[in-house]
Amino acid sequence: EGGEGGEGEGGGGGVAEQRRLAAAFVRACRVARALNAVRAPEVGLLLTRLQYGALGPERVVRTLLARHAHLLAARLCELLGLSEMKVAVVHHWGKAKIGGAAASLS
Repeated sequence: EGGEGGEGEGGGGGVAEQRRLAAAFVRACRVARALNAVRAPEVGLLLTRLQYGALGPERVVRTLLARHAHLLAARLCELLGLSEMKVAVVHHWGKAKIGGAAASLS
C-alpha cells in the first residue's frame, strides 16, 4: 500500500495546514512588497523586517503621511488590507491638498 495520492514524506498536515501555510506565505510576500516600496530611493524609509514588525503597518503608513507620500500610503493600505487606515489616508491627503491650495492663494 504505497501512498496517499502522491503525499510523499513530510508532505502531510492536511488541507487546513496547507491553507495556513499558504496564507502565511501571502502575508510574507505582501510585507516584502511593502518594505521594498518604502525602501525606494525616492521614499528613503530604510526599515528592516524586524523594525517593520515592531512598528506595525499603521505606524509605517502614518510615517508616510508625515512625509506627504499619500499615494504610497494609500497603496500600502490596499496591499495590506488596512481599509480603516485608508480612509484616514484619504482624509489626510484631502486636508493637505486643501491646505496647499489655500496657501497658494495667499
